Amino acid sequence: MISFFTPPLPDDRLATASLVVAYLILHLIIFLISDSTCLDFDSNCILEEGIPDAYSIAQNLINFGSFADNNSVSISSTPAYGVLIAITLWLGATNFLTLYVIQLVLVLISAILVKQLVDQLIPRWGFVASLLLLFNPSLLATSHLPHEEILALFFLTLLTFSISKFQRDASIAWAIAVGFCVALTTLARADFQFLILLAPLLLCFINPKRNQSPPLPKKLLSGMVTFLTAIVLVFPWAHHQDTHGNGLSLASYDREWLFFIDNLRFVTAEKPGEVNENWKRQWTTEQNIRLAKRHKDWNYKTDEQQWKLKLRDIQKYFLTFPYSLETFVIAAAKSTIRFFVSGGSGPIHSIFDLHHQADNRPILYFALKSIGLSYSILTRILCILGIFAFIYVWGRGPILILTCLAIVSYAWVFHGFQGKPRFRIPVEPQLAILGAYGLFFGRQLMRQLRMQRNP
Repeated sequence: MISFFTPPLPDDRLATASLVVAYLILHLIIFLISDSTCLDFDSNCILEEGIPDAYSIAQNLINFGSFADNNSVSISSTPAYGVLIAITLWLGATNFLTLYVIQLVLVLISAILVKQLVDQLIPRWGFVASLLLLFNPSLLATSHLPHEEILALFFLTLLTFSISKFQRDASIAWAIAVGFCVALTTLARADFQFLILLAPLLLCFINPKRNQSPPLPKKLLSGMVTFLTAIVLVFPWAHHQDTHGNGLSLASYDREWLFFIDNLRFVTAEKPGEVNENWKRQWTTEQNIRLAKRHKDWNYKTDEQQWKLKLRDIQKYFLTFPYSLETFVIAAAKSTIRFFVSGGSGPIHSIFDLHHQADNRPILYFALKSIGLSYSILTRILCILGIFAFIYVWGRGPILILTCLAIVSYAWVFHGFQGKPRFRIPVEPQLAILGAYGLFFGRQLMRQLRMQRNP
């Protein structure tokens, strides 16, 4: 059996202080040498990264006091990130600098919470998890771009922290906190809306450390409190969408339609696992023609009514799409590799104005790409070790690791065939925890093997 004792590490307070200072200095260097136009609201690197509707929401909040302007009847994005940008505009920001500083602070707070979580599991190993998170090349670059994923990352870290605290005494207060964090995460990115159902189920499996396992009714009560708290907090936004023609949902019909079409374009027989934009354009055109023939009053319907019909049509098509098993497997495998292994060089290239510069500046282009990829591969190996360690102690595995596995698995599965590093950003703290746990297990395994060879 492997002995899970804690080996000595450097002085914790000094190491943590050094880590924070190095993190801030590195971001200062990035700020000084990166493309300064990335600070502008309309810069090319912002457009290349596809800034969400959040900026429009922020402008509407400042100018009209509402999420939509007087001419708009629909909002595609969830509101949390738009509210954050609006706060920076209200403070007088003339570019994205204030937003980027806030994002750096959110990541730093997330790292501190991650450190506390890991230290509770493996004393004095939280430093390793914080190191893996703070110096993630893709996350370093993403912090210098307007990405709602950073806000989702922060709220998911709070969610993981709240679930860990709930394990200590299974109090109703922490069940409410879990529901609160689930709602905030959902309002930051609608991708995580099904956590409203999954988080309460997870609480039902948790046995508190300090007391005997509570009876099933109390567990069900905690799960119900979490569920109701999340529903109450997200309902106003769902109601807002309903009053603007999108039904009681968190995302607009056009955003949901885009989710399906973007998945389908990866499972075509011609290019399995690769983007097939030609198929997407052709299918979209055919769908418009088909629906216009089917509904005689098509041209008189509102945009929301048309998008609703398009969504229902593509959902039916999604279930009957003629992709083969081979195409399905290839697309799923490539999506998994992109999600977990890809280095996320897009944001890195954006902040250094290196997009489409492989021929003009090849050395710097591929050097940065290699750094991101190397880091990703190394940390995924550690994560695999962490998963192996969790299986090794099956039945006695830490609830923290189970929570991280559940959140990461959710983010991976939800995005289907269109996995990409950007969708991995919100769960980087959970991956850092798994990585630190894996490194600890690997170190203990090597130590045990050496002891067996040299008794």
